[in-house]
Amino acid sequence: DVGAHLGVFTVTIAQAFPGRHVIALEPLTANFLGLEENIRLSGLSNVRTINAAVTESTESVGIYVNPLNDGGGSLIESTEYRTGDVSIDGAKYRARYTDFVAFEEVAGLRLDDLIVTPSVLKIDVEGAEVIVLKSGFNALKSGLVDLMVLEGTRDTIGQVRSEEHTSELQSQAYLVCRH
Repeated sequence: DVGAHLGVFTVTIAQAFPGRHVIALEPLTANFLGLEENIRLSGLSNVRTINAAVTESTESVGIYVNPLNDGGGSLIESTEYRTGDVSIDGAKYRARYTDFVAFEEVAGLRLDDLIVTPSVLKIDVEGAEVIVLKSGFNALKSGLVDLMVLEGTRDTIGQVRSEEHTSELQSQAYLVCRH
């Protein structure tokens, strides 16, 4: 579960498949603590949590915090903060709220290093979908991922579709579609 947030998907899958292992990755510290608490409250022992961002490198990376949406942090810096239909200028917000910390440095991990057995993959990374897919291209191409659910916007799905690797992924029986 890449971009696990507070663990809705993680907990649901771990409860539905108690004999399987679930890995939940969440980079933002506050969300990660909530994720771990939800797993503890659910009494789950088949979940491994990792406080890191999935990226093309194992170097530490910055996550940009969205003050309007605790699930809206991203590897991609934005000039505005959004949640639903609400949008505010990022520079104006930071000027007004000088104690706001807009950036959090976290460990980086690659999907290729995490996916070593047959897996189901959920990705919700607020605009960084192409980065995550590139980090796991070899695992995806190898057929280790039986099912992938990728949440994205019209723009990010367009980026995924336009990437050079998409045709190779489709040749591996991945269908890039929109709901």
